[in-house]
Amino acid sequence: MEKKRLDLIFCQVNKHKPNMAFENFLSCLPKIAEFKFTDKSRIDALHLLIHDYLLPLSESVTAQRAFTSKELNTDLEFDELVSMLLKNVGSVLLEIY
Repeated sequence: MEKKRLDLIFCQVNKHKPNMAFENFLSCLPKIAEFKFTDKSRIDALHLLIHDYLLPLSESVTAQRAFTSKELNTDLEFDELVSMLLKNVGSVLLEIY
């Protein structure tokens, strides 16, 4: 998924504000899932995004004190902002899932 497309989704949902509320983050997830998994239904796409990407990434971030994708045991690339976000909301995502 292109970073530019992600930025557009976040800007659209967050109305170009510098900080994103958790509710806005959650409302981005279905849009990201639909874009990433175009061949799946909306529900299946969201399930795949959470199950295959967010939960493993969250578990890696919370299990280790390192905060970069290179230091974690994962093939997923992410930056410090994503790692901070997952550190804060990973447990909530797990409960929602």
